[in-house]
Amino acid sequence: MNYSNYIPHKEPKYFYRVDIFLTTYEMDVNKTKIFRHSEEFRGDDLLQMRNEAFNYHDSAKYNIEKNGKFILPFASSFLDFKLGVNATYGVHTFLVVDEEEDYCVYGQSEERLELDFEEEVLRGKGFEL
Repeated sequence: MNYSNYIPHKEPKYFYRVDIFLTTYEMDVNKTKIFRHSEEFRGDDLLQMRNEAFNYHDSAKYNIEKNGKFILPFASSFLDFKLGVNATYGVHTFLVVDEEEDYCVYGQSEERLELDFEEEVLRGKGFEL
């Protein structure tokens, strides 16, 4: 029997990632490119990594809003946004599986979040939310 193609089942590796972007859509005077930053939270305790990622997310969002602008001021709401007058930003937290798949679990509208998947993973690891 040839076992050279046999790959034993391995436990998926999970971690959290917070992605931040700020942009003027290059509509400011200097045609500023989008700013992107990602921060990863890895470790053996997935619930601790989740808490650290969520705290980082909240802190980043607070500081962006406190600053009030990225080259151009942020609109007071999505409906007030005007291209070339306002900048925009996003802060999203993902549960990442094996460096290949990511599921947004914080920072989107409720109906777009992958909370069922996250809960299933955490329960499988023995955690309760």
